Amino acid sequence: MSRVGNLLYSLFLMISLAACAHSEDLVRDRKVSLEIVEPKVLVSISDVRVLRKEKGVEVVGSVKRTGLGIMRGHMDIAIVSSEGKVLRMTSTEYTPSFRKVYVRRRAVRPSSFSSQFPDNLSLGAIVRIAFHPETLDKSLNCGNNQALPSTLFSI
Repeated sequence: MSRVGNLLYSLFLMISLAACAHSEDLVRDRKVSLEIVEPKVLVSISDVRVLRKEKGVEVVGSVKRTGLGIMRGHMDIAIVSSEGKVLRMTSTEYTPSFRKVYVRRRAVRPSSFSSQFPDNLSLGAIVRIAFHPETLDKSLNCGNNQALPSTLFSI
């Protein structure tokens, strides 16, 4: 390999390793807990990560339709302290949506969702994720965050 090739390869490795250093997975490192609310419809939530970024925290994951038909909705996310106080909550869309009807079951691919929070999470915080099926109110902030624990209704 030429000297320029070695330099480019080294530069690529440094950038790759630097990118990994800035996205620590807080769930994997057991600094926060993750709770996925059991969906009331035929969807599966998976690959959820809570990543520490330079400016806060990003929650990313996948959602997949497990049944036939069109599934409309959004993802609700709530961050709860270890004492049970709601710290943050939001709703986010997933992309691409499930609006396309697939004929073959194995053609269903997961959609991804992502939401950023400006603050770092305290040790022991709980991140709750829920799929919120679309109702007559099609707005993201319908006031009924499905990720909230059943005993909590406000911040």
